[in-house]
Amino acid sequence: MPKETFFNLNPEKRRKIEEAILEEFSKTPIEKASISNIITNANIPRGSFYQYFEDKEDAIKYIIENFIETEQKKMCEILKSTNGNIFDASLSIFDHIIERAMIPEKFKLYKNIFSELRRNNTNFFKVKKENLKNNMELCINKEMFKFENDEELYSFLEIVNCITRIAILDVVSKRKTDKDAKENLKRQLDMLKFGVLK
Repeated sequence: MPKETFFNLNPEKRRKIEEAILEEFSKTPIEKASISNIITNANIPRGSFYQYFEDKEDAIKYIIENFIETEQKKMCEILKSTNGNIFDASLSIFDHIIERAMIPEKFKLYKNIFSELRRNNTNFFKVKKENLKNNMELCINKEMFKFENDEELYSFLEIVNCITRIAILDVVSKRKTDKDAKENLKRQLDMLKFGVLK
């Protein structure tokens, strides 16, 4: 996470630094990202960068966390529109993210974000227990499930996250068309919904 000095910056300067990090991560994966490019585009000295972040991984992690927070809010909106049906909502969030990822100037950013999420096995449905009331569990229709406790719900959400994230990554990595990836995602969600045992 950024250091306190970053959050103490005026909003305009903070936004300019965030945009410079986004611009760099839109062009190249994290291992090839350049602090020099970030500081040049943000118009800040190298020393200032290290007053705000530990390193480039810290800066990009901050951008990814903002992305996850935004997508979690969207997921909650979608869950509400599907009466808390996580299966329908997962297909809708797939459509939402793919639609945004297909915008030419955003394509590489989404590819890099989802590659990084996969590399770190990050769950973008994961919620912080301390923020439970502000998060998605409240949007999920728990009556659809036979979970005995929240831990079972968290485990289920990890599975849904994994298959949804892979479906999105398949499209942004051009391994599958969006149609094929969505059909595969639906098949996997149906297996979760209906089970695989006879």
